[in-house]
Amino acid sequence: MNKPFLLALQLGLVIFAFIVPFALNFIFRQGGVVTQALEGPSPSQLLILTSFLFGPLLCFQLTFSLEAKKPQSLFSSRLWRRMPFLTFMGGVACIILFIAAAEFLPTSVVYESNSYIFISYIFLLFVFFLFVFSLATRFAPAHFTLLQHTHLSLILTIICLLVPILFMSDL
Repeated sequence: MNKPFLLALQLGLVIFAFIVPFALNFIFRQGGVVTQALEGPSPSQLLILTSFLFGPLLCFQLTFSLEAKKPQSLFSSRLWRRMPFLTFMGGVACIILFIAAAEFLPTSVVYESNSYIFISYIFLLFVFFLFVFSLATRFAPAHFTLLQHTHLSLILTIICLLVPILFMSDL
């Protein structure tokens, strides 16, 4: 495939990852009030939860896979060897900023406008996926290709995010 098409596809996937939660929020909300099940989540709510989790992750994985297929990818630079530390520190800074913004912004911005929450969620999910991917490229066996690293990081990210959800479902 040619380079402009791959760049357009990557940009489209990133935009799609940001649009999916907004569209699902529009579908999920009825009359301005979020519907809640009294006896546990309904199948439609579980579908929306998994779409919030898997939709952006699959877009990130596809974007990283397309980047890995390029001859001179971003992952071959010298900066990439320090990426686990950089993404960890960046993630900590983002979480601190998220908490500070939620604390100091007016409640109308944080709670009534779900855009802040969705954008923060997708950004933190991207930083976590980037951290797992950088760890996978750093510590995986040498015979793994970059494409295999993207698949491994997707699986590890899903496991890291689903295990706490499964344990919290019993609470």
